[in-house]
Amino acid sequence: MIDKVEIKHSPKKKSTNIRKLVEEKLINRVKDKVHTNIKLDHNLIPNLFFSYDMDCIGKNGVLVGAKSVDFTSTKNTLDNTISHYSNLIALLSINLNKDIVKNKFFLIAEEPNNLESPEYVLWDTIQTNPLFKVIHPEQSELVAENI
Repeated sequence: MIDKVEIKHSPKKKSTNIRKLVEEKLINRVKDKVHTNIKLDHNLIPNLFFSYDMDCIGKNGVLVGAKSVDFTSTKNTLDNTISHYSNLIALLSINLNKDIVKNKFFLIAEEPNNLESPEYVLWDTIQTNPLFKVIHPEQSELVAENI
């Protein structure tokens, strides 16, 4: 019924460079001090209603954590990832009785190329989010220094 059509997948620029930089500048430096490449879910945090992968997270007086995000993802994916990150930070702060303002959370990402895209609007909006600081993957060592 349907003609056989050759489907061409547009290669999505999955930045393995981001992952490589985060591993090199952050994960390798802190893997003996904090949890790295960890999946958080309701088994670890009882009132967490979603699963969330973190690059690293630890507690040393204050909560410190980092999440790398690829802004070549769709806006819906980015919305979900960033909203869940904000919720996770709030839940952890409440559960561990930590002052949310003193936490040191980072979102590691590269600025989107297309200034007119919905992804760029989101990028621009999160720059002033008080729950986390947005840094470039090249700056990942800032997280290690905080840890």
